[in-house]
Parts: sequence; structure tokens; C-alpha cells
Amino acid sequence: MQIGSTIIFVALPASMLLNLLCLAVDVPGWLIAGTAVLIVGGTLAQYFHGTLHRADNPWIVHVMRRAGLLMTPEAHALHHETLRRDFATNTGWSNPLVNAIFRVAMNRKWIDETGLEPL
Repeated sequence: MQIGSTIIFVALPASMLLNLLCLAVDVPGWLIAGTAVLIVGGTLAQYFHGTLHRADNPWIVHVMRRAGLLMTPEAHALHHETLRRDFATNTGWSNPLVNAIFRVAMNRKWIDETGLEPL
């Protein structure tokens, strides 16, 4: 299973904590909905990122790529070439903004080069 560890170690505990919180106190609906979207969205983000590194994917992934809803493995490879750009691993739509933020953070030395060497 491609996202088993994400489900077991993140999504499941987060959803269990949300359920326990709902049993213990009156939780606002917006917080429940937001947390559920975060859990499901985070899990799917990990799944779709994994599809960029595999050739054998379900048909829906190929359809979503052709529709521009998911990036292609070739577009994602740009990130792996330098590890200094194109961090958005699902659609890539936010890459121009994220790349600009990254450049500012590097120029202002808010972050450094540690770990930015391609494998």
C-alpha cells in the first residue's frame, strides 16, 4: 500500500484524537470540518506525490494529469534536479509563489542550504 504509513501514523491518530475531542467537549463544526479536510487532504497529497515516482498508476491519475489537475513526473523531476524549486508536488499551480517565497527566505538567510543536495 502506497500510503499505509501515512494513514497508520498520521491520519488514523489524528482522526482518533478528533473523535475523542468531540466526545469530550462541544467542538465547533468549522473545526471538525477543517480538521477532516486536513486529514483527508494530507493523506491524498501523500498518495498523489507517490504517483509521481511510480509508472504503474490507476487510470484516474493519468486522466487527472491530462486535465492539469496533477503534475506530471517530468514536471516533478525539476524539483529533484536541484531541490531549490518547484516544491508543490500535486498540481504545481502554486510553484511560482512558493519558488518566490523560497528565494526570499534563502536570500534573507531564514533558511540555509542544509539538505538541498539532490540524491
